[in-house]
Amino acid sequence: MLVLPVVKEGVLESTPRPIKNAGAYRLYWETATPPGTAVRLQVRCAATKETLAGAVFVGADGTAEKFFEESGATFHVAQTGFLQYRVVMTTHDPSRSPCLKRVVVSQKD
Repeated sequence: MLVLPVVKEGVLESTPRPIKNAGAYRLYWETATPPGTAVRLQVRCAATKETLAGAVFVGADGTAEKFFEESGATFHVAQTGFLQYRVVMTTHDPSRSPCLKRVVVSQKD
């Protein structure tokens, strides 16, 4: 019998996306989250792809300790350049896992 370890957390980082305008943006996502599971996101921005790799992912309050936990959240981009988001998916029940269906980042009107 083969017994595989249970993974309780998984992380997905998007490819860098160009940001042409500074300002307010919205972060939307669609998930399926059975009881005992969660999906949270963070973002990071930088002027170039090279500096993006060293930038810190941040959540709703602008710190690395917090996450965006509600779809439709607003965040501010201070400069043009590149944006990347990170998705953290967790489960407390090894028989269930969350499913990320899509993520949309759009400039707020």
